Amino acid sequence: MIFMKQDAQSIASENWREQRRNKTKIEDQIAETISGGDMMKTALDFVAHLRKNNFGIVWSAANEWWVTLYCRAICKICLRDDGWDDDSRLTKYSWTVGLRLNFTDEYQDSITNDDAQNRVLTYDPDDAAIKNIKELLHLEKKAVIAEQKKGPSLYRRQKDAKPLIEDVIPEYLDDQMKKTALDFSAWLRENKLTPGWTLSNTWNSRYKGKTIYTVVLGEEVWNNSKFWFVSLNLIHLDEYEESIVSAGLQKIVWDNIKYCESCTGCAPGRDATLFGKCCAGLCYKPDITVCDPDGTTIDGVKKLLEFEKSARDENAKTVRK
Repeated sequence: MIFMKQDAQSIASENWREQRRNKTKIEDQIAETISGGDMMKTALDFVAHLRKNNFGIVWSAANEWWVTLYCRAICKICLRDDGWDDDSRLTKYSWTVGLRLNFTDEYQDSITNDDAQNRVLTYDPDDAAIKNIKELLHLEKKAVIAEQKKGPSLYRRQKDAKPLIEDVIPEYLDDQMKKTALDFSAWLRENKLTPGWTLSNTWNSRYKGKTIYTVVLGEEVWNNSKFWFVSLNLIHLDEYEESIVSAGLQKIVWDNIKYCESCTGCAPGRDATLFGKCCAGLCYKPDITVCDPDGTTIDGVKKLLEFEKSARDENAKTVRK
């Protein structure tokens, strides 16, 4: 794997460092980023509304802030930054509001405007859009409070029970997707990569002292769809690139490798050449995250895990010598 020097996003990287040091307030950055007029007023009024209603606003990355409720992120506000110039779809926008709502199935009948359902991700929201977003956040807040009164959260229930992944898969997946996930979990156990519960609907396994994969089950409540994904921590990927090519698995890596989203302070990411293809803006962690894999893709995932497992074995032998 060949890494190349990155200069194109140096300004964005410096913005991230400065904001990380100063934990820049969103109000100050709005005034600097959005050039006056109604759009700036709409953004500032929205932030003031959030603070008045006891939502937390926490800086997370360059020009990005999470809106939190009881320590859970339910909304992200992003302001334009230099990195947006690399995406022609974003160059015309100044800010976005993205919602992460978990209880919409409980209050869909209470939504007064059908257009609110289109507000999961909104670019340059005007006053009408912000009104929809406020309504959704208000309803979500009421649902969260009601859920807390019912009893322990999913995390608390699973933390006490430490459920086996095989027992939870049927609650989230159906038909062929369920069969693929169950077959995969059985294969993991057979190959001494037993999935252990770590967080809500999350299982992983450590091999030679480091996590080698993570499996997550979930549900998109807005459109009533279930999903699962497998994230591979291939820390020795560069040691078995030829084996990946020989097995014809490079497309799984190309299609599912993690790109930098400033999630762990690695902005602006790195460029790398993978199997002859230049991949720009990769995360510094070489995670491969495969969503809703079918049987053929899972066979490829298994092979990648075998390659990684063998590489860790070889590295462990070298350390002992």
